Amino acid sequence: MFSGSHDFIIDGATFNYAGRDVNISTQDGERGLTKLYEHTSTSALFNAEARFPPPLCHPGTREAVLKELKKWAKQDTPQVFPNDSSIRWLYGPAGAGKSAIAQTFAEACAKKGILAASFFFWRSDSSRNSPERLFTTLALQITSTIPELRSTMNSVVIRNPSVLTSSIENQFNKLILQPCSPLSSTRPQIIVIDGLDECSNSRDQQRILSILKDAMHKHPLPFRILIASRPEPRIKQSFNKSDLRTLCRWIPLDDHVYQASRDIRTFLRDRFREILCDHSDTMEHVTRPWPTDHQIAVLVQNSSGHFIYPSTVLKYIDDDGAVPADHLDVVLGLRALEGTKSPFAELDALYHHIMLNACRDDGKLLRILGAVLAFQGNEHSNLTHLLTLEMESLGALRAALSGVHSLFNSPSPVKSELRFCHAFFVEFLSNRKRSLQFYMTNQMAMTILHSAAYL
Repeated sequence: MFSGSHDFIIDGATFNYAGRDVNISTQDGERGLTKLYEHTSTSALFNAEARFPPPLCHPGTREAVLKELKKWAKQDTPQVFPNDSSIRWLYGPAGAGKSAIAQTFAEACAKKGILAASFFFWRSDSSRNSPERLFTTLALQITSTIPELRSTMNSVVIRNPSVLTSSIENQFNKLILQPCSPLSSTRPQIIVIDGLDECSNSRDQQRILSILKDAMHKHPLPFRILIASRPEPRIKQSFNKSDLRTLCRWIPLDDHVYQASRDIRTFLRDRFREILCDHSDTMEHVTRPWPTDHQIAVLVQNSSGHFIYPSTVLKYIDDDGAVPADHLDVVLGLRALEGTKSPFAELDALYHHIMLNACRDDGKLLRILGAVLAFQGNEHSNLTHLLTLEMESLGALRAALSGVHSLFNSPSPVKSELRFCHAFFVEFLSNRKRSLQFYMTNQMAMTILHSAAYL
């Protein structure tokens, strides 16, 4: 039975799943759907309790990109032939707000009844940091979205239960491609896959994209797919291939097209208004207006078009155990409060994750970052040339930087002339308490350069 609530009922037990009421009874011969459920990631859905509270776009922000996505989702032309309407790639550096956009879009599609399925990867969750449960999770949701697939999906799993632990290529073929191909004339539904870069193996990221590309290119499926990720090398390489480019439009989250700085200003003003109201007792002595236009302008500038900075700052300022005005002063560097925790703990955790995954035993990445730090304010194109000579080839330099694309400006570290996309990363590297084992000063960086014969 398919209604409109949020429960998944298996033999009298109730589970929250996919925003729909799906009753599965093994007594009625639906053992296949029961087994399928057992091989899914319930924490990967857009409305999963494990993700609460999910990231969302602040009201009045990200309107341009959301408008573009919603217009794309409304197109009701069946996918009879592959075209550039099939896939959208939403990409940007770490902290650009991709997951908030994906979540907001998924919720909007669910309200309109056009969300087929969603999957939000996350590196710290073993049920959704690999592709093993991606297509099983999508398949079960699709069964809820398209009720006529219910008996088909149940039969597929009963006849061949090993499909649930087979290769992801076979899972997609048996659980999604074959059951859904006959439905190509129906209005396309939306599939949202967020955080593909959080899938722990870059080869698996490519496999997922290859599977989706082959399916959408060769078979008219009733789906449109939004994929959100950082522009990591393997992912970007896949999207650059000609057969995928014909199916896909790229949506770069840059400040020029989507005016992130304007949205960040709106976000800051609204949230500061809420903070001032919530902390009225402890803020009685603070001069109004608070914060000043100048303080907001500084925060917007420090954000460099990335929402992770203002989000982190606001969480710190909104701490119940402190006066918000005092914490804002800490952030702006006006004065330090003894015993306060770091206002940028979440941002630092993200930097540490990226660096730990990217660093290798040979230390090449740290030497390169040291060189970039030492050359801050100088002509970076000369540095690229010097590093290329030291690394013996441009390819070797690119390989050493392959895990930190999200820390540099687009389209890549080398093509951006080794310019960090966020000035805050320089502050991270230069602060021993924040960067820990990755700490370096300009003097240390110059020593690294000389010892490695860069100069």
